[in-house]
Amino acid sequence: MIDLQSEITEQLQLILGADQQSPLCVAFSGGLDSSVLLHALVQQSGHRPLRALHINHQLQDSADDWQAHCQRFCSAHDIAFQALAVETESFSGLGLEGAARAARYQAFAENLAAGESLLTAHHADDQVETMILALVRGSGALGLSACATQRSLGQGQLLRPLLDVSRQQLREYAEQHQLSWIEDPSNQKLTFDRNYLRHEVIPRLSTRWPQLNSTVSRSIAWQVEQSQLLADLAIIDCAGLGIDAALTDNGLSSVVSTLDSSRLQALSAARQRNALRYWISKQGFLLPSAAVLEQIRRAASATAIKASPRVQWGQAEIRCYREQLYLQRPLSEHDASQCLCWNLEQTLSLPILGLSLTTADLFRQGLKLPQDAQVEVRFRTGGESISVSKRACSKDLKAVFQEFGLPPWLRDRVPLIFYQSELICVWNIVISDGY
Repeated sequence: MIDLQSEITEQLQLILGADQQSPLCVAFSGGLDSSVLLHALVQQSGHRPLRALHINHQLQDSADDWQAHCQRFCSAHDIAFQALAVETESFSGLGLEGAARAARYQAFAENLAAGESLLTAHHADDQVETMILALVRGSGALGLSACATQRSLGQGQLLRPLLDVSRQQLREYAEQHQLSWIEDPSNQKLTFDRNYLRHEVIPRLSTRWPQLNSTVSRSIAWQVEQSQLLADLAIIDCAGLGIDAALTDNGLSSVVSTLDSSRLQALSAARQRNALRYWISKQGFLLPSAAVLEQIRRAASATAIKASPRVQWGQAEIRCYREQLYLQRPLSEHDASQCLCWNLEQTLSLPILGLSLTTADLFRQGLKLPQDAQVEVRFRTGGESISVSKRACSKDLKAVFQEFGLPPWLRDRVPLIFYQSELICVWNIVISDGY
């Protein structure tokens, strides 16, 4: 009998290396693959911190039963267990499979501790399925690279140690060790593209070409190399695009990064697309489709910039202003007509804007008010003005924002501080004369 224990342990050691200290987290669905991975890690992890993280997509009637199974499995093997429920509605444009995956990985990224490694049980058969799916969907080198062995994720990294192990080997391991696992009935539904490939297409291909897994693996290796070359070129190009992290201290926490669109236009169309993909992915957003990416490229043109276009996909959007592309999360609903009383002895929290107003910040901007003063916090609704630069007349707030270079869609989100009915401060932009 083949010693599958040693073979799988060898694969784990290859990717985990000599580090025996950094914590490990297994993406544990309770299915065959992740059950084998978790069991194998328990056998050889020693005193290394290990936990299981189960994502409950709440899409099946049995979802809670599966979670309970996972918890029992972990209890039986003395493994720390955590379950997270996720919602897929915000990713609905990606289809059911894509939405579940996006919600799952977002939860993984948000839950990983600094330096922690998330291990998933993707295997050799998954690689073949992923590459063929990418091929029929018209993906480029990155998509044809299938599942990466290792990449950054949240504060940690994602590892896939079983990519050279087949599904059959995992099943034999599970049977040898008498493991119990969940059989998801949706895995038999041929309406899902991956299931159709798994049950209908790949078995026929394998009958004609028995070495399908190994030959596809070679092609994947070539695509990984091509993707790295494209990433190297993108790093060179992005270095000259004036990329910057956007300020977040004016209630602009939705803005993640900016890029100089005029410099982008100096590149060829292919290098523009390559640089944009790299820029977006490095900020932690899902990559847009080819059609959406082309919309972004067109929006960056000098003609389009004047119209301040907006392109949205998933949990990201790009807007344009003054030859700058703004990569940001979609803006949350904000009531600009509200008026809030602020006692300066306390902090005023504005969670919708991701901002907290403190007396220390107010005084740091140069304002001189009594410590126990009462002020009002309002937002721009139109017609406001402020006395600045020791001028005899007030300056329209629109002109202040234009001088500061604040994009139009963010102007009604900047806190305005009123004292005795007078506008005395535009938060972190300007204060009124005499204060």
